[in-house]
Amino acid sequence: MTEEPEEPAYATCSDIAAPTPVDSVDAEQLDGLVPQYLVDSGPRAGAQGETETDADGNPVAYHAVEGDSYASIAARFCTTMFGGGDGTRHLDILNMVRRNTMFSAGGEKVSTVYAGDTINLSPWTIATVGDENGQVYSFDPASSFNNSPVTMPAQH
Repeated sequence: MTEEPEEPAYATCSDIAAPTPVDSVDAEQLDGLVPQYLVDSGPRAGAQGETETDADGNPVAYHAVEGDSYASIAARFCTTMFGGGDGTRHLDILNMVRRNTMFSAGGEKVSTVYAGDTINLSPWTIATVGDENGQVYSFDPASSFNNSPVTMPAQH
């Protein structure tokens, strides 16, 4: 008898706790919030790619496929809780170093998703994971959006 592969368990965005604001200037933070892993609420129209997870099952990267959109990827990973809207702000922050996002381009660019892109999902790999249309950018987070640096946790 052949064993069927186990279906992944997906989160429900409404069941996830809101991010915690940082209460100390010295605390590890990402844009004023305590860094946390995102959750995967499952494939949907515009977000059909594969999720890469760490050893504990936390989503750390997303591999885009043809037809994916940035807003749908943000919705899949429940990022609307990080400042409302369509959630793309948080994805932009997580990808501000290695992709050409609103935060790396001074608010001038709406993020574009190309098939094959790797989109970073972890606050601890902002400087090491991600690419856009085959290119890896190397933006300085200290000179990001509105000349207001976005603080990041220690990177690995």
